[in-house]
Amino acid sequence: MRIAHPRQMTGSKATDTIITTRAPVEPSKAAHDFPSQFVAAHRATPVDWRQVESPDYKEYIANLRAIGCPEKTIKEIVTADVKDLFSARRAAITRTNHYEYWRADPVNLSEEQRKQLQELSIEQSEVLKALGIEISATDLFALHYGGGIRAKGELELEFLSEPQRQSLNDLLLGMAQQRLAAGNDQSRLHDLEEQTQSAIKSLLTPDEFHDYELRTSLPALQLRGVLKDMEPTEKEFRTIFDYWIALSAHQPGSTEYREAQQSSEAALRSILGPSRFAIYLEGVKMLGYSK
Repeated sequence: MRIAHPRQMTGSKATDTIITTRAPVEPSKAAHDFPSQFVAAHRATPVDWRQVESPDYKEYIANLRAIGCPEKTIKEIVTADVKDLFSARRAAITRTNHYEYWRADPVNLSEEQRKQLQELSIEQSEVLKALGIEISATDLFALHYGGGIRAKGELELEFLSEPQRQSLNDLLLGMAQQRLAAGNDQSRLHDLEEQTQSAIKSLLTPDEFHDYELRTSLPALQLRGVLKDMEPTEKEFRTIFDYWIALSAHQPGSTEYREAQQSSEAALRSILGPSRFAIYLEGVKMLGYSK
């Protein structure tokens, strides 16, 4: 179990305020933050984690070094601590936003919110720098310009409970690591994608998985983009998405495809009306819709 503790930054202009972060408090759990070789080396002399905990980041790091924690692991622990802190602060900025998955801009951030998120990302990089943690140019770019993207990621699963979100994020992280290890092995990547979808389905009810697909799938993302000018309602988007997925299950030009196409066009023309249906057709043609 990990709980929130105030941890104070000292000696840096960017870190003069008290910041709230999550720190390990149970030995059995905290040990999992360390590599197996480190844990094995310390089993004979159990660590008193109360001696490690500190509300001050720099003292916390010094305490970790004092018990022999590897520098790489210290970096991982503290970076995760800081990430948790700033995720909470970003959530506070976007607490009144909801993920409107049927819109081209689902999070619908105001200019002021975008500015605050960018400033928060810059502050996060300064905190890490003040702690002596160097980050790559790619990570630095993502921190400075990715606030809106992270806000999207934190809001798109808001329809799930916190335990479900945590389980899903853990699953996706594990699968991402496996995909990275697979490299360019297309067969392995295909198998991992199928495993991922199967594992996600096992975590969610059918209705939850459908909502997950509406929010996170590539087809939903593509439809949001090409239907921007049509400005579909939530109900319209859900209907279009379902017809699109059903159509995509068939080979273009096949009898099954043409039958699904005729059925979807008749229904959507009735729902959208002639002018908006024409916008729909122009949009999906960009996605390979075959007439």
